[in-house]
Amino acid sequence: MLTLNPKWKRRLRWLAAIIVCAAVLFAAGLRFAPAVLQEESASARGDCLVVLGGENWLRVPLTRKLYESGVAPTVLITGKGDCGQNKLWLLEGGVPRSAILMECDSVSTAENARLSTPILRSHGCTNVVLVTSWYHARRALNCFRHYAPEIQFTCRTTEVKWRGWPDRYDRKRILQEYVKLAGYWLRYGIPPW
Repeated sequence: MLTLNPKWKRRLRWLAAIIVCAAVLFAAGLRFAPAVLQEESASARGDCLVVLGGENWLRVPLTRKLYESGVAPTVLITGKGDCGQNKLWLLEGGVPRSAILMECDSVSTAENARLSTPILRSHGCTNVVLVTSWYHARRALNCFRHYAPEIQFTCRTTEVKWRGWPDRYDRKRILQEYVKLAGYWLRYGIPPW
């Protein structure tokens, strides 16, 4: 039988406590992700809708719906990889060409904000509604507020599709988002709150 001296027993207890705490935090971070990551103003209206690149199969239909309901008269499309396709889908969905602005050089949320800000300013936008995925809302708002503190930003998000526990797709996105929030704080000085 293996006997440990009291010093090692204390160390093992501390290690076990740390592992249990990490597991609890991990589970809570997944279970309560909408409360932590989603920032939405359901009644938000503005001068411009900014649809961020990524998950365009969810974000573009939401943008069209918001445009049609009069949330804003202009749509700014951001994101290098999605720009052309998103414009096409918006046009096919009935958004007039004259209502669409484009920023097609950004490859991250920080770049979306940094490169979109001059466009928003040049068009006199003072109240902007960001359109993004629910788990991306906090970081998107933080980035845009960081680069354009004089503009009022709110967010309209895609719907959380699960109740109770996230599916595999959302678990991956949630975990990535927590890492990105910390990374943006360290890299760009954009705090996660």
